[in-house]
Amino acid sequence: MPANLPPEAKAKLAKYSDAKSVEEKIQALEEFISAVPKHKGTENLLLWARRRLAELREELEERKKRRVGGGPSFFVEKSGAGQAVLIGPPNSGKSSILAALTNAKPEIADYPFTTRMPRAGMLPFEDIQFQIVDTPPLLPGSGSSVNNRVLGLARNADAIILVFSLDDTNIVETIDAVVREVEDRGIVITGRRGLARIMKSREVTGVRIEGPGRLTDATEDDVRRLLSQYRIYNAIVYIEGDVSLDDVEAAVYINLVRKPALAILNKVDLPGARETVKPALKRLGEMGIEAIVARQ
Repeated sequence: MPANLPPEAKAKLAKYSDAKSVEEKIQALEEFISAVPKHKGTENLLLWARRRLAELREELEERKKRRVGGGPSFFVEKSGAGQAVLIGPPNSGKSSILAALTNAKPEIADYPFTTRMPRAGMLPFEDIQFQIVDTPPLLPGSGSSVNNRVLGLARNADAIILVFSLDDTNIVETIDAVVREVEDRGIVITGRRGLARIMKSREVTGVRIEGPGRLTDATEDDVRRLLSQYRIYNAIVYIEGDVSLDDVEAAVYINLVRKPALAILNKVDLPGARETVKPALKRLGEMGIEAIVARQ
């Protein structure tokens, strides 16, 4: 969370929020990072800013590639009634699931990092087609550019399918790490977290609080005073669940989105799966993520 940011840094953050083009957002974030004092209280904020800057730079490169036809693009255009993105750690079996559910024929191997670019297939259901997208493996905590691209796809998708292998003896820790990586990028997939979104509008007079949630440690006046520090005077603050003032402040710089999520616990037929399936189901249940168990 922002901690005692100087007025210059708050002004730069407001400039980023108001920016329209990717180029403008990149410039504003670079200026913001330069203006933020470096201390323990700003570590998380600077981590977000640097991640977001990397994502924007990659997005700009992707657009240039699509414009000039310069090499393969990570972007997957949506098709069918909806798009679901498969996300999981190395060797979780995402490609096998894509092959089983769709008409796609991805490369499948028993070694990690077989998938290096997204691969899409269509899942028929009655007279409807849904698009399923396989992605390169997620490496929580690595800060890799691949993570940025995979989670960029997830943010744009209509739903997320998490894939975990039941032969992972540390599966609960893996689940926690993957979910944390996803939610740290502003993609809310658990039912345990409150959510605040700030929608600035010239048609709104003042700051209004709307939505089914509740403020846990602040009043509407506290929210108005907080947002005025970021030069936000006319906006709707939409809240879901239990929302703190810190959650509202985070929404100033992170555009949170909530995505429906399903977890597939894969490879139940492998040795050791009986020992991991129950704790995995329990952990996902605590998070409010529905799960199904599947064979390889």
